[in-house]
Amino acid sequence: MSCTRFRELFKESLGQLGYDCSIYSLHSSRAGRATEIVNNFPDIKERERLLKLHGRWKSDIAKDMYVQEDIQERLAVTKALGL
Repeated sequence: MSCTRFRELFKESLGQLGYDCSIYSLHSSRAGRATEIVNNFPDIKERERLLKLHGRWKSDIAKDMYVQEDIQERLAVTKALGL
C-alpha cells in the first residue's frame, strides 16, 4: 500500500469517527514503524542508508528523530558511563 493511499484511508477513518482529520498526520505511524524495524532487524543498523532511502529522510538527523531508542539500552549507556 502506498503512503498516499494509507494517508487517505487514515483520514477517511478519522472523519467517520467524528475527528477533525486536518489536525492529524502519519508522523506517529512513521516513527513507530521505523522504530519497529530498527528494533526487530538488528542488521538494518548496518544498512542505515537503505532505511533512510525507504523513509525518504535526507540526513541521519532526520532519520534519528523518527527512531525511538529502547529505554533499557539508553540506561545501559548511562550506567556504563557511571552517571
